[in-house]
Amino acid sequence: MGWSFACSPRHDKKACVAELTRPGRYSPGYTMLRHSVVGNHLWTLIKCPDGRTIIGLDLLAGGGKHGMGWGYKSMDEESSPFVYDCPLSFLDAASEPRGYAIEWRLKVREHHARKTSHKAFAG
Repeated sequence: MGWSFACSPRHDKKACVAELTRPGRYSPGYTMLRHSVVGNHLWTLIKCPDGRTIIGLDLLAGGGKHGMGWGYKSMDEESSPFVYDCPLSFLDAASEPRGYAIEWRLKVREHHARKTSHKAFAG
């Protein structure tokens, strides 16, 4: 899947996040339980119709010199995104991972462990 951008330069990051977190964004039966913005990553915790809770990710980017406003690219943890700054609380609240999400969650935990050890070393 590609990226989706607003055509208005007035569509800034805040407007993009508001659009992506609005009620009714997802198909019936899917509910966003919470979200968190980490840099240009919008993390979402989503309850699915089958009762599972999964982690979603929207990569966010500005349209830059093209004046296209902000855009996003959506995926979920089962796509094994190459981004690992998901809040640990989302991993703890989500259902048991399956498929590519198993390895991805391990990498998220490793990412946070490295951040913690670097802070301890620097402090």
